Amino acid sequence: MLLLLAACAPPGEVAPVDPRAGCERVEERLAADGTPILQGTRRWDDRGRPLEGHTTWWDDDGRWQLEERYAWGDEHAKGVSYRTSLDDTHGPWVHEHYLWRPDGLLQRYDRELESGGVTSWLGYGAYQYDPDGHLLQWIWDEGGDGQIEEQHDEQWSHEAFGWTVDEARVWGNSEPLWFAYRQHDEAGHELFVTEDWDDDGTSEVVRNSLWDGDHLVHLDVGGTAVVDWSCDWTFDGDDVVVEECHEPDAIYTTSWTWLAPSLEDSAEVIRTEAGIGELLETWTYDWTCPAGDSGGEAR
Repeated sequence: MLLLLAACAPPGEVAPVDPRAGCERVEERLAADGTPILQGTRRWDDRGRPLEGHTTWWDDDGRWQLEERYAWGDEHAKGVSYRTSLDDTHGPWVHEHYLWRPDGLLQRYDRELESGGVTSWLGYGAYQYDPDGHLLQWIWDEGGDGQIEEQHDEQWSHEAFGWTVDEARVWGNSEPLWFAYRQHDEAGHELFVTEDWDDDGTSEVVRNSLWDGDHLVHLDVGGTAVVDWSCDWTFDGDDVVVEECHEPDAIYTTSWTWLAPSLEDSAEVIRTEAGIGELLETWTYDWTCPAGDSGGEAR
């Protein structure tokens, strides 16, 4: 959940008002035969930050639900709470509370579990950074007993094209087995990644990315642990209008229409095999905003 909370304005700057400020969005995804795939409702505060969300989706195991609640300070998220449910069996609430450094970097989070009206502290995560603001180390201490259950270390180097980082992960007291090498441009966009999951010298995952400004427009994924695939994205301003993903047996194309910047209207997912296209899913969005913007009726 932490990644959802990281997009904040730099210290001393005021973040622009998001077009979703004060809005509520109802989303529905249907299969071609009308079978529901996903339904969800999400609300944003008057600065366009997420307040709460409720998503229901269906798979072979049954009807899943995800509930999310966010709490905000003046500049940063104070915390998030979430729980998942299967059919009518609700899982426990997980609460995370965040502590930020004066420079806007996340310093620590504490995690709690709420079940049956009783809240218990699970542990904490902590972060260290280099002078450039790059992550040096993240740890997870379950129970706060000083026994580190997971540790992630990074070493950053500046190159002509941007930055490289070597990563290693340790579970418990074992030697590090998971390694990664990444390349980033000066803006922080990921360009290339190779991951070795078991320290055998082979790459289980390899990713190559191409950017146009801040927009990811092409991604290739391969490696020994995945089926090779690639995706291309076309944008209208900051909003994606077409996603085309190539897999070994088919092409999956998702096309969006937009009511206004950042306010989706509808989308269709089409699978193409041997030159024949088949509609898989239809997505619709219904917005209610303070200015009266609403829509997203199926087309």
